[in-house]
Amino acid sequence: MEKSKEEFVGKTVMEESGTQYFVVGKYKIKVSEHFPERGKTIDNLLEDAVHRAAS
Repeated sequence: MEKSKEEFVGKTVMEESGTQYFVVGKYKIKVSEHFPERGKTIDNLLEDAVHRAAS
């Protein structure tokens, strides 16, 4: 069964403590580096990485 792209869409969330995480499905990745305002967002970079790992 082929998985749809929607199953791999993630989002960035911030806890009350200020710790930022990228969440995709059951996976939660702590964000410890930040990127400049211009260019790809962390969401785009991590989503690309998840897609490459899944294929």
